[in-house]
Amino acid sequence: MKTKRFNGNIIRILSSLQSFFKLTDEEKKIYYKEIFSENTRRVFYLSLMAIPVSIVHIILFSQKLEFVAGVERQWVKSIIYTHLSLLIVAIVSGVYLYFSIFRRKRNSKTSIVYTHVLLSFVLILGIALTAFDQFVTPAITPFLNTTILIGLFFQIRPTISVIYYTASYALYYFAISQTQLNQDMLISNQVNGISITAIGLCLSLILWHSRLTRILQQKQILQQNKALHDSNAQKDKFFSIIAHDLTNPFNSIKGFSDLILEQVEEKNYETVGEYAMIINQSVNSTMDLLRNLMDWSRAQTGMMEFKPGYFDLNGLVKETENLFAGALKQKKIFFTINTSGNTVIFADKNMIRTILCNLISNAIKFTHRDGHIVLSVLKQTNEYLISVSDDGVGIPPDTIEKLFLIDQNKSTRGTQNESGTGLGLLLCKELIEKHGGKIRVESEYGKGSTFNVSIPYNP
Repeated sequence: MKTKRFNGNIIRILSSLQSFFKLTDEEKKIYYKEIFSENTRRVFYLSLMAIPVSIVHIILFSQKLEFVAGVERQWVKSIIYTHLSLLIVAIVSGVYLYFSIFRRKRNSKTSIVYTHVLLSFVLILGIALTAFDQFVTPAITPFLNTTILIGLFFQIRPTISVIYYTASYALYYFAISQTQLNQDMLISNQVNGISITAIGLCLSLILWHSRLTRILQQKQILQQNKALHDSNAQKDKFFSIIAHDLTNPFNSIKGFSDLILEQVEEKNYETVGEYAMIINQSVNSTMDLLRNLMDWSRAQTGMMEFKPGYFDLNGLVKETENLFAGALKQKKIFFTINTSGNTVIFADKNMIRTILCNLISNAIKFTHRDGHIVLSVLKQTNEYLISVSDDGVGIPPDTIEKLFLIDQNKSTRGTQNESGTGLGLLLCKELIEKHGGKIRVESEYGKGSTFNVSIPYNP
């Protein structure tokens, strides 16, 4: 029993370690888009800092050459040459990274490799300076500084961080073994090196996890804010429809029905037919509005059930055309259907019918009297392309971008002052996306519009 519990604990620990070192797809995106970009900027600033530091060391140690000899003179020369190499690398890096950052190429493969090479160079430089110091002093300050600097200054992936610090200690161990002749000092420095490496690695891992967690939390907050914004926009849209668009048709119906009653009482029937037609239009408009409101609210609350099945798309198109026969006749619009042969599709028939109804209704609304509407169904490789084109008023370019944004979508009056809510296209987009499809708009203001809907026909 104890053995099983022990093995279970071991498995959980190993699983936690694996999850800590292995990045998810989202964490990889964060690393390359945000963390690595920030590291690149920090390398640039580090290069700028290294230039004056190197110059000061070169000047100060050059002055000592006149006063030292032997081993100490070799040590001073080593320090000068090391800082000279750092100066050259810092200048080259500063120039390269400046153009890399401002030309937005910091996430390129070259930039990624270069940044890691530069960080490795900093660690090697600290080890080299520490090894040279062993000729005259047991101090390991350069190794301490560079190890802690890398841990504090950069966010490095845990796996790479372990490789960095393991390799740097191995190189440090070998380097001081070649230059520190005092065995007691050598052992002390080797042990201290382990402590410094462990501290640097822990700092790197802790700061990495902290930074990654902070970015994920910020993204979650942004998503929640967006969801809240969308929710408020939907609520505002709903109330505006209830307050305005739903009230107006009933006011119209009431007003004209009162006029009809008055004329009937006076036995004046001349304009009764005209008023009855207006009432009929208002009723049809209100019914469309209520149907869209109901479908849209069900879609928003997740109550609209998705029931795909096989059916003939051509047959549904012809059924839908019949629903608008009266409206087409009233505005004397020529309606043409272009379809291919076999159009069996696997989709939700009611949803596709709603999409077609809204697109055709919109086309009729914005098409002038004696205008033309063409509905086409084209079978492509993996999808059907449904197009509804008209030669009506068209859509201004700045309005196209707002058609499917609930907080910016504004309804406009049709060519015969038909009312609307702007809700139909929003509903279409939601239903199309439920099928894994897309909707695209092409329009030229004053010349007409085309709405293209792609629906995959494979289940």
